[in-house]
Amino acid sequence: MQNARNITMMVGRRLPYDAEVEYLRVDAVGPYIVIDGVTYCNAVGTYYAFTISSGGVVTHDLIPVRLGNTGYIYDRITNKRFGNAGTGDFVLGPDVVPVEWLDNGGTAYINTEYIFKTKPRVVTNCMINNGMDRDLFGTSSVSASCFIFDLWLGGAIWLYYRYASTTAIYVLAGAKKPQVGIKCHIDASDKVYIDDTLAATRTGTYDFSQNSTPCRIFAARNVQSARIYDFSMWDGDALVRKYYPVRVGTEGAMMDVLTRRIYRNAGTGAFTYGDDLPHPI
Repeated sequence: MQNARNITMMVGRRLPYDAEVEYLRVDAVGPYIVIDGVTYCNAVGTYYAFTISSGGVVTHDLIPVRLGNTGYIYDRITNKRFGNAGTGDFVLGPDVVPVEWLDNGGTAYINTEYIFKTKPRVVTNCMINNGMDRDLFGTSSVSASCFIFDLWLGGAIWLYYRYASTTAIYVLAGAKKPQVGIKCHIDASDKVYIDDTLAATRTGTYDFSQNSTPCRIFAARNVQSARIYDFSMWDGDALVRKYYPVRVGTEGAMMDVLTRRIYRNAGTGAFTYGDDLPHPI
């Protein structure tokens, strides 16, 4: 059965590796991988997750892993592990381990490098650490076509939004709002829902094709101190990012599971993170 993270596991037995790693590296020609009679990872270089397609269909979804101190490529579709068919050894990158949450401590942030061009939608499970006037996610500027989710302290935490404007243009639907120290679910687009309750509705129509600023997690104009448990981004109907917190060695980061790419801290300080999770993502 799939859990909330939509992971795929081998039923009834362990996965055939000890940990996913960020990469396998070839420092000298010798090691290589053979998949369906084709050689991969044979030149000097660093090899991250990749896919193999046939006729427009992904047939192999491949990630670097280790078993003990030996590097392999693991196929998440066929559940096969491919070992070194050459000589020498792959150099292992740091372990990539799912963790419960990522906390920015007020200064760290993730640059998603994605610029919304159609209609932004962000869905996240998070917990706010303080009630200051800070941005949880969005763009770094309040210029044309910005999208910022802002929490404003005015005796309590209120929802305050900017969407293609330098002024708040959402109409609050009720008293529902995030609370300090309590995990909540936020779904923000034309309408904003907090824990599945309508909290605000956007007014007006905006052309996001002119947007030029990538979306950030934790830092838009300024930085909110918060914990993120997961973070997904849509542009129109297209899912463009699906992040889960990980530690890469001892460094907190986010992994986009659509591409297996690791996104590290683009701000200052360092992320803290929750307990290791017992299953892959």
